[in-house]
Amino acid sequence: MKRGLAVLFAVLAVALILSSCAGRVNEQPAEENAAADENRPEETVSSDYIYAPGSKTTVTEVFSLAYNLWPGPGSQDGFRDGRMPVSDHNIGKCGYIDMEGNVVISCEYGYTTSFSEGFAAVLKDDLGYGYIDINGDVIIPFEYGESHPFSEGVAAMCGYDDKWGCLNAKGEVVIPFEYHFIADFKNGKTNIYTASSEWFDFYAEGYEASANRHIIDFFEDLDEKISQSTRQSFQTHVVFPAGHDDHDYLFYGRGEQDELWPVLENGKWGYADRDGRIVVPCEYPYVYRFCESRAVVWYGESEYGILNKSGEFVSTFECNSALYHTFKNGRLLIEKDGKRSVIDIDGNEVFICEYDVSYQGFSNGLLWVKNDENWGVIDINGNIVIPFEISIPVNIEPEPFHDGIAIMYNVTDINSAGYSYNRYLIDTSGEKVFSDEYILIDREKETGLYMLSKDGVTGFYRIECK
Repeated sequence: MKRGLAVLFAVLAVALILSSCAGRVNEQPAEENAAADENRPEETVSSDYIYAPGSKTTVTEVFSLAYNLWPGPGSQDGFRDGRMPVSDHNIGKCGYIDMEGNVVISCEYGYTTSFSEGFAAVLKDDLGYGYIDINGDVIIPFEYGESHPFSEGVAAMCGYDDKWGCLNAKGEVVIPFEYHFIADFKNGKTNIYTASSEWFDFYAEGYEASANRHIIDFFEDLDEKISQSTRQSFQTHVVFPAGHDDHDYLFYGRGEQDELWPVLENGKWGYADRDGRIVVPCEYPYVYRFCESRAVVWYGESEYGILNKSGEFVSTFECNSALYHTFKNGRLLIEKDGKRSVIDIDGNEVFICEYDVSYQGFSNGLLWVKNDENWGVIDINGNIVIPFEISIPVNIEPEPFHDGIAIMYNVTDINSAGYSYNRYLIDTSGEKVFSDEYILIDREKETGLYMLSKDGVTGFYRIECK
């Protein structure tokens, strides 16, 4: 398992590094910029919760688990297809609960994973991994090693001879078990890695789309420049579209919300849509990814530009670095000559930022900032929302706000071996949401419920900030 993940992370991390490095673009005349600005459609920032003064927090307990149940392996993904793994610590076995906390698949497995497309890989005693449906019925027998979740109707898994292949939900072999590693399917294709360092594209139906032997050499040239921490910190995926006769390019993406993806063609960068059609010509040495209908590009010395999704320049600005490279909540933090400022999506300066800032950027219209030793929070206009009274004595940053709630760290012990901590929740007023009797386990992503433990019992809570 570790070998396969290491290979995948090495490839994926490169995609992120390349898609977020700076470059140079050709500046358009001011007249063209003005015309483009006049004609461009109205574009909006992200539509998630944005902080407003006077917000109030309410807490509702949804359900609690039985005393013998804890969140199990795979529960970090929360509920998927209405199921979440749990572990019965009395018998040391795992099963699944529904979204009301009822055990709907009995605790009889040694290891569980989250559901995907109605199926989950589970480990049965010493037999191996197989797949079950949301009712607990076995659809693929327990005879495999490491097994990936279903993606677009196909699951990659490893046989006991360390060879990878793919099955569909009927248990039929789609791709034979003869490869070194197989990634998950995306947009109808997957990448297959052979022991001879060659990548191939395969369609979900099991036939080869194209060979990409030259790509491995390209990655290996950059391999030494990528730190191990960088590999493990980022998640992205690489897609190699086929059938474009005039373009020999690599296609990079990060997440489902990106409107356009950076593409690299003959050493130059541009943008393509999800069907592989070039929208912005590949004529720039480097570009950043789109977010909130804007992309930041660097085109020489300290000159940067902001593109809309039609490839037109909205504005230009000068800075030594764009600290986040993408817009969040309609804001971008930039730095020039030691001075930090925040600009909007049209390049206008909103305010000067005199503080150290969280690397995670704005979220919910709020930004964690640090003044000397203490953390505080400002809004998108630079107003102080939470005073600088929060101290974290180690190098940990507070988590960004989600729906008006942020996860914080209470360091309980610091020694030569490191430190330990508990996590707790605060709202936009800076107040704790729960008393110290509660220990935060995690935030469940699909429902937004928070899992907390009190006296050994895990409860699920809905927290709203309005």
